Amino acid sequence: MSSGNVSSLMSYKLGNNNICLRCLNKGHYAKVCGRADLLCQVKGCGKNHHTILHGVNPFDAFHTPNTELKKPVLDGKSTDRRETKSNPPPNLASTTTAATGAGETRISLGVIPIQLQIEDSTFIKTYALLDTGSEVSLLSQKVADRLGYSGVKNAFTITRMTGSAQIDSEMFNITIKSLDGRSVHSLNSVKSVHFMSVNKGCIPGSVDIQRWSHLRDIYYEHVKLREIGLLIGLNELPKLFVPLESRSGGDDEPIAVRYPLGWMILGRLGREKIDSDYSVNFIQVTDVSDQDRSMRYQLDRLWNHEFKDLEVDNKVCLSVDDKLALELVENSLKLEDGVFVVPMPWKHQPPELPNNKQLASKRLEGLKKRFIRDPELYLKYRETIQDYVQNGHAEIVPSEDLSAKKSQPLWYLPHHPVIHPLKETVRVVFDCAASFRGTSLNQQLHQGPDLTNPLVGVLMRFRGGSIGVVADIKAMFHQVRVAKQDCDALRFLWWKDDDFTDQVQEYRMVKHIFRAKSSPFIANHCLRTTAKMV
Repeated sequence: MSSGNVSSLMSYKLGNNNICLRCLNKGHYAKVCGRADLLCQVKGCGKNHHTILHGVNPFDAFHTPNTELKKPVLDGKSTDRRETKSNPPPNLASTTTAATGAGETRISLGVIPIQLQIEDSTFIKTYALLDTGSEVSLLSQKVADRLGYSGVKNAFTITRMTGSAQIDSEMFNITIKSLDGRSVHSLNSVKSVHFMSVNKGCIPGSVDIQRWSHLRDIYYEHVKLREIGLLIGLNELPKLFVPLESRSGGDDEPIAVRYPLGWMILGRLGREKIDSDYSVNFIQVTDVSDQDRSMRYQLDRLWNHEFKDLEVDNKVCLSVDDKLALELVENSLKLEDGVFVVPMPWKHQPPELPNNKQLASKRLEGLKKRFIRDPELYLKYRETIQDYVQNGHAEIVPSEDLSAKKSQPLWYLPHHPVIHPLKETVRVVFDCAASFRGTSLNQQLHQGPDLTNPLVGVLMRFRGGSIGVVADIKAMFHQVRVAKQDCDALRFLWWKDDDFTDQVQEYRMVKHIFRAKSSPFIANHCLRTTAKMV
């Protein structure tokens, strides 16, 4: 385990991190090191280890008072040949500025031991990192695997200090609580990552806490699995970042801060770190949808949509898919009782939609837990569902239609609330991009051509007269009815009599919906058709 006069613990820690005791480089061990000239230069030693490791006690190295700093020997040749008994070999404290990085103090980050649950699973204990440099919360895939849960597939782009990368991920609705169970919170749409880029050395141990007198009475339980299971960002529940109490010692001593989820230790722990890895966190996330998978696409869309009026030839050529979508809608559009009826523009007939009721049920269970914690949100959400039914936008699926015919598409839409930050109104948003067995509702639909008036043309026409008139169509997508044979592809789950303590009942939208990628095209086409009829 040891090499000559190197402490057994130091030898073990260096070896465990694949660091050579002779040249202090990673990737090999001393017995196969090519630097045969690098032996201990301490008089009478000459062993197979670097000079700066001779006689090191890893726990006392940073507390040797008034240590005389000496230039370290890095190339196997002493820079000072006058070695006498009055000039002892350098210890670790005198070499902290060496290029190797060995002997630097471990830093404790904002890590709190918590309890975590996915959906209705059992709670497990793990460590959570409160990260003010992240705008999203991330869950370790190891935690999800331990609990046996799979989430909704989701791709996103993650931006760190050193660059960006596209990640294939899953989304989970989780519940977290403090170890004493007094503070319980929900985090929705938490994205999973296979590798949590936070050094384990940032987690304080019991030895780290007990060595400081001002921290000894703090309750900080140590989790068996010493890994960061959850990174909490600022996109949800910023109240988790509000400090409730703090403890501090000297200028260079660690501090303790109590947050709603518990205590965390911050600062220098006074024990050396073996590796040269550092945790510098800045995380920014951009969702990757079916259409927005590249920056080039977004720039092309912006240019074509906003500035196509500037082209010499204003004629717009439709793509093959757009022509098919336009032909489908024009041939099937009907006017019944003053309302346009348009079927869903499927790419394939019939569409390839598996029965995803299981997915919708899980999402509804997560929504129920959120309603229990926030009754006011439940009342507003229930009112919106009631308005949909009363205004004829949605209906309870009749008993005779509960078993949809094989010739008719069947799909269940997960839904969740979106709260307007200014109006404080609650919108029910149907997740048309939710994937199940490799497909989603949006993937089965034609998007159709962009029939929205370009902004440049609108602004130019606005300057043509002395008075500008602006009008808005309330719930524009809901003014167009879905053909009856396609309504079962817009089913969703809700509770009987709007009471989440009652049994689940099946509903379906009978109007075109927000977030379906075909809805803007269909609504604008009906608007233009109306203008031609007037």
